[in-house]
Amino acid sequence: MEPLEQLDRATFEMWMERIMERFDEFDRRALPTFERPVIDGEALIDNQEVCQMFRISKRTLQRYRADGLPSYMVYHKTWYKRSDMEAFLKSHFDENIVRKRERKEKSKK
Repeated sequence: MEPLEQLDRATFEMWMERIMERFDEFDRRALPTFERPVIDGEALIDNQEVCQMFRISKRTLQRYRADGLPSYMVYHKTWYKRSDMEAFLKSHFDENIVRKRERKEKSKK
């Protein structure tokens, strides 16, 4: 087995400069970073943010969409309005309160 060749400082710096030049060239050629889509002046949020907001899994979010949760497809990606998510939470929270009251009333009888 051959001994490893030592890399001197000048060679190392030369290679690092070449790598950095390649990164700079890539940055110049790259498309601008993707910005969040906006609908009706409202920036949209993605699946991950909604899952974190609701503390649910991606599968549960998919089920909510199938049940009528408003969503928007932009460039093959699903997006949501924050206002729609807040309305969805409020409506479901209110429904759960009504259900709990009904259960309590039934159990008292």
